[in-house]
Amino acid sequence: MADGFQGAFCLRARTLSSQRYGLPEAILCDNGSPWGTVGSGVPWTPLRVWLCLLGVALVHGEPYHPQTQGKGERFYPTLKAEVLHGRWFRDLAMCQQVFDGYRHVYNHQRPHEALGYAVPASRYRVSVRRYPAVLPEPEYSSEYAVRVVQQGGVVHFGGRELVVPSALRGNRVGVRYVGEAEVEVRFCGEIVGYSCLEEDGDVETMSANTCPRCLQSVHGRGGLRSNGVRVFSLPMRD
Repeated sequence: MADGFQGAFCLRARTLSSQRYGLPEAILCDNGSPWGTVGSGVPWTPLRVWLCLLGVALVHGEPYHPQTQGKGERFYPTLKAEVLHGRWFRDLAMCQQVFDGYRHVYNHQRPHEALGYAVPASRYRVSVRRYPAVLPEPEYSSEYAVRVVQQGGVVHFGGRELVVPSALRGNRVGVRYVGEAEVEVRFCGEIVGYSCLEEDGDVETMSANTCPRCLQSVHGRGGLRSNGVRVFSLPMRD
């Protein structure tokens, strides 16, 4: 896996939790491995591809703004103060035993100010979205040409090679024209990016923060989707 041990461990943990508790609608996460990033960097990772196939959206926090995940950030000092401070553990089994006990206290006994001093268990509901036995294949409307991403992230379309993130290798993507020479690539319900060809066959350069002039009338806002998510240029070659 491209994200190494961290990505593999996270994927395994998410699989086990989804099988037990069901699938969430979305996951609030930070930027970086193994989640991917907003803006420049690596927007697609194997973990994000897997979640996308399951229909789970990733909601990235604003870069360099840990307050977005303030609840999670606040939990760490709470755990240290109430469980770890001044204690020694002889092995991992003992650690797990203590953590299991504290999980019950935290969720069923400890009141939370943000919940009006109720306990988290009083608000929790098991997801009705069950984990599938087999990952579903993405489906696309008839306006898209379906292509399988090849080695190196290559997609063949219109007699040319379009390069998409390598994390999508082996998966089916949808490709369509959104103008005379503008190409959109989509994976499941997410837009992977755009590429623009000039009439002379050259690729017009497009950064993560700008949009080719020929796309502005179609998508507007200079590289930003309507929900503020940035889109990326995709190189195309003969």
